Amino acid sequence: MTYSPLWSSRFRWVADRFAVLAALSLTAPGAIARADQWLPPGEAEYLTADKRFRFRVIPRGIASPLAYFEDKVAGRSAAGQEPSSSQQCNGVLEFRQSKWRAYHPVWRRALVNDVSPVSAVVSDDGTYVATFDNWHSTGYGPTTLTIYGANGSTVRSFGLYEFLLRNEIERLSRSVSSIHWFNEARFEPSGTGPVLVLGVRQNGARGSDDPPITIRIDPRNGHPLRSASDLETITEQTEQCRPDAWQMAPVDKGCEGKLVYSIWCNLCGNSRH
Repeated sequence: MTYSPLWSSRFRWVADRFAVLAALSLTAPGAIARADQWLPPGEAEYLTADKRFRFRVIPRGIASPLAYFEDKVAGRSAAGQEPSSSQQCNGVLEFRQSKWRAYHPVWRRALVNDVSPVSAVVSDDGTYVATFDNWHSTGYGPTTLTIYGANGSTVRSFGLYEFLLRNEIERLSRSVSSIHWFNEARFEPSGTGPVLVLGVRQNGARGSDDPPITIRIDPRNGHPLRSASDLETITEQTEQCRPDAWQMAPVDKGCEGKLVYSIWCNLCGNSRH
């Protein structure tokens, strides 16, 4: 399965993040930030190993990446929308009995992504689908990871801060539009059913060269399978990243004036704009 960078457009603060990170790439000592190139989103499919299940992604139709970004900067809804194309991103899980049979739909639904997820993986039994990131920005926002269960129901969506610790996030490399966290993903069997296994990059930020770490998530409930102390920290992080957290914090606390590339506040989406 090929993982290719794609961008998020659900949230108005994304355009602000784009401009902030562009400036920081020029000013922050030691920051690893590079230019991004995004191809127009296209249909994609993701197969189980035996090819019995297939998950197809049909992106929202946009006129071009440039039209999309111009509309985001201007604050227009449905940024870059191509009038004659689909007005939402859809996902279809399909099944076939054997390689000689045709695929038939199991479920179809609008995905949480505005334009398209970047990548996806399907459990071998077809019970779960996980999608990763958003077209035109990886690593930002509360739909960086989404797990779908039976009949396409949303089990849970995550921001990075909901399954990674702050120090793990700060070791991630970044570019103008993205935080580059994703290394690999798969579902593994367990005594209670499939478990989502994530490989998370830990090299690139401020010269770090650590190997990827492995994070496991129970797809039945979206519960990260981490130590009690890690989960307590993640709960605190999630509280800090509530939509009203910025307004509740002192002006001099958190993002402004800190030489951390504004990574934490950009990650949470804490913005006064």
